[in-house]
Amino acid sequence: MIALESVVRTGSVSSAAAELCVTQSAVSKQIGQLEEWFGQPLFGANRRHMEPTLAAKRLADAAGIAWGLLAAAVDEVAREGCSTSLRVVAPASFAMRWLLPRLPLFQAANAGIKISVRQTHTTEKWEELPFDAVIRRGEPASQGLSVTTFLHERLSLVAKPGSCWAHATRLSDLTFIEADTRPGELLSWIQSAEPELTSGSLQRAFEAKRFAHFYIALEAALAGQGAIVAPNVIVSELLRDGSLTMLFADHQMPGAAYWVGTQPLDSRPHLANFVSWIIRSGEEWPDQVDRRDLTAGALSTAA
Repeated sequence: MIALESVVRTGSVSSAAAELCVTQSAVSKQIGQLEEWFGQPLFGANRRHMEPTLAAKRLADAAGIAWGLLAAAVDEVAREGCSTSLRVVAPASFAMRWLLPRLPLFQAANAGIKISVRQTHTTEKWEELPFDAVIRRGEPASQGLSVTTFLHERLSLVAKPGSCWAHATRLSDLTFIEADTRPGELLSWIQSAEPELTSGSLQRAFEAKRFAHFYIALEAALAGQGAIVAPNVIVSELLRDGSLTMLFADHQMPGAAYWVGTQPLDSRPHLANFVSWIIRSGEEWPDQVDRRDLTAGALSTAA
């Protein structure tokens, strides 16, 4: 059938032989065997011109379609075999609000790389999880990883626009929300914003509504249950689209740094591409929140 399709398409035995890298006699023999098997001639009597019969054309067309389908399947399987996968471990809130929304940009430029993100809570032992790249917040790990700091937080006080907290003029008038996984940030922010800490503000800090994880505490703030100290890395888009507004916008304080780590001897090109992309994305992210930009959505909502 390969020989038949080639002869019909190229128009001669010699051309088919050259295409298939065999002798002309080998092609003629294959045609003869097909004609014997079908019990009818597949070309006109003048074999110098190799004029195919209707039956030969039908068979050649079907064979061409079959070769095309087979070639497409082979290419697809080959691409799957060449694709590479990366396992990334990252903090849950960071993954949901910063990393995952940006991954489509990376994968559009690196179609052969498949990334799976394992979101972790602060209390989990991430060191025991399988990973190719790990992203963490805070002090760099001491597990012998090759690490690079790529992003720095700025902490601001935010609340839901239109809530009774959105226009507070004193910290002591607020109800605060705090996550157990980010201990001390609320009190540090209050002390930084109010150097002469009043008993009212201090009392409010100790009475803060507490949640086990930051992403749960953030949902409580989005529901209007109080104000929360949050990093720009997590809430900037929520501020821009008006889901949150910044309180006491003149005051922000530095937060923790994020770093990405890999095994020092892992030199796979696709892993290096991912790490470079993470570092570049962090460099392009401003470490100082522009309150004029981030309150624009809230002001629009209020209007």
